[in-house]
Amino acid sequence: MREVVELDPAWLSVYLELFRRVRNDPGFRGRIEERQKEFAPANRARIEEAQRNGEFRDDIAPKDLGTFVNLVLNGLALQRAGDDELPSTELVLSLLDDAIGPRARRGTPSRTHA
Repeated sequence: MREVVELDPAWLSVYLELFRRVRNDPGFRGRIEERQKEFAPANRARIEEAQRNGEFRDDIAPKDLGTFVNLVLNGLALQRAGDDELPSTELVLSLLDDAIGPRARRGTPSRTHA
């Protein structure tokens, strides 16, 4: 989270270009999907371990937790690339902890299957 906030907005345009190419270039998309197959198991394992250790809530599937965190990171990257004012990093981390941390509200049923 902190790294995204501190990145040079000019570099972030490369990040956005990556998304454009994935969407519009089938060959490039295939290469990216192959790379994701290498990293996805390790990322999932990190989330599962955090769930076992009580760092993340365990009533949401690891894939859905990862997707949520990516949404937040992508939103920060987009704001940063546009040179928009960002919320404080501590606020974003606190809100993430409220959403996926061990003390996250569990009074409502999960919409995903763990």
